[in-house]
Amino acid sequence: MNAPSVRYNVAVKQPSNTNPISALDAQVKSLLIQGHVHDADQLLSKQPELPPGLLILHSQVAQKLADFPRMLALAQAAHKMDPHNDSLSLRVLECQIYAGQTRKALTGLDKLQRRASKNSGLLHRIANLYVHCARHQKAYECHAQALRAQPDNPDCKYDLATSCIAAGEFDQAEQLLEEVIRQQPSNWTAWQNRSNLRKQTRESNHVGELKAALNNEARPGADEVPLNYALAKEYEDLGDYRRAVKHLATGAARRRQQLSYRVNEDVATMRRIRSVFSQEFIEQAKMARPHDGPVFVLGMPRSGTTLVDRIISSHSRVSSLGEVNNLSFAVIGASGFARDKESLVEQSSRADFEALGQTYLEGTRGLGEAGPLLIDKTPLNFLYLGIIYLALPGARVIHLRRHPMDSCFAMYKTLFRAGYPFSYDLDDLGTYYVAYRRLMAHWRQVLPGFIHDVSYEDLVKQQEATSRSMLEFCGLDWEEQVLDFHRNRGAAATASAAQVRQPIYSSSVGRWRYFESHLEPLRNKLILNGIYLD
Repeated sequence: MNAPSVRYNVAVKQPSNTNPISALDAQVKSLLIQGHVHDADQLLSKQPELPPGLLILHSQVAQKLADFPRMLALAQAAHKMDPHNDSLSLRVLECQIYAGQTRKALTGLDKLQRRASKNSGLLHRIANLYVHCARHQKAYECHAQALRAQPDNPDCKYDLATSCIAAGEFDQAEQLLEEVIRQQPSNWTAWQNRSNLRKQTRESNHVGELKAALNNEARPGADEVPLNYALAKEYEDLGDYRRAVKHLATGAARRRQQLSYRVNEDVATMRRIRSVFSQEFIEQAKMARPHDGPVFVLGMPRSGTTLVDRIISSHSRVSSLGEVNNLSFAVIGASGFARDKESLVEQSSRADFEALGQTYLEGTRGLGEAGPLLIDKTPLNFLYLGIIYLALPGARVIHLRRHPMDSCFAMYKTLFRAGYPFSYDLDDLGTYYVAYRRLMAHWRQVLPGFIHDVSYEDLVKQQEATSRSMLEFCGLDWEEQVLDFHRNRGAAATASAAQVRQPIYSSSVGRWRYFESHLEPLRNKLILNGIYLD
């Protein structure tokens, strides 16, 4: 389904140096900082004429109000005034992604990439939008193009290294990261990414360099979090668990200090989901018409979702989208402005599920994957299972279950690029995990037969039997090639990018026990909340 056919009458004018806009701009931004989004919208709507800068600001306000059609229309109006402005072009493409018009956005990105030539800054921004559309090969091309234009630029080298990691080109990534570290010794994220590329050995590791960097008092304003995670990972590889947990605890605590996060808000949201999407509501709600697919692979981060995604997408009839935001964008757009997460839950229950499902399907089909069956591997889509059932009743849902302590520890020891703020504190982590388990128990009760649970431990111990059951659930015939998932050349832009390039292994099962003493508070919390651990 295309975006609603609505005409927005947007007054535009060519910018004039005699028409100051800075006061209005400052006033609107002040309202936004204070959370007065509707007031900012009304203030801008009262203006008879707006120059491009304020039209873009108004577009951003409309985005906050979850009015995606108007958001796009305002961006297009600004672009019409200055069609050769690359920033305005990028904003239109970004808005198209939010509005589910991914096919148009990708066409526009291709054109803009050809025009970008040697503009490394523009290529970087184009690559970021490609990543949002799960087009990692195109992002790689942009970063490679930028580096050819500026072969000594360490930022371009770093960007290309991240694309190499997603593509499984680890030797090239390591070489690039070594060069970045030589040129930018304080790029601590480059140090951490280098440590994550492979398992370190006693003969070949970076522990000495990392310790020296961490102990260097002279570096101004350094963020030591990535260095601590890098040391924790390398010490764990070397079997020195005492030092590993020391650096992991330090890194996680400092990362948590950087975040203004309240886990109780997420717990309340999950409680509200259980209340709103009740058995009675599910039975009485108007479902959308069924369509074939997609396959949702979900669960807690680091629970094995990437492994399952690689196995199923190794089938000849399946393509993976990876982790995409299409479902959350569709939910927000269908629900309208919400003052907080609990309000969004309420409003999403009143959405037009047929329209919501069509928006999602159009957006994912526009990503250009071969199909015919597509995988959406976004872990926290478990929050939307009621919506998936009503808006996409032909979907298949595979939920990964992993031993609670292994699951939580795998998250705790990961420095995520974005998201999962509950993972850096053991109390937060336990609290969130308990709420997740309660929500999944609710979904199984109100959506019987809709969810196919897969045990990570069963998968690594009985790979073929578990893989067969997953393919059968998806309505797919057996193909031997799914057992060689590590040969799958598709991109993997997750924290598991290196692991899923290897054959299946069981060394991660029970790994938490090496850190049992440090994890004791988490273990006690789970037990007290009725979560069985043995």
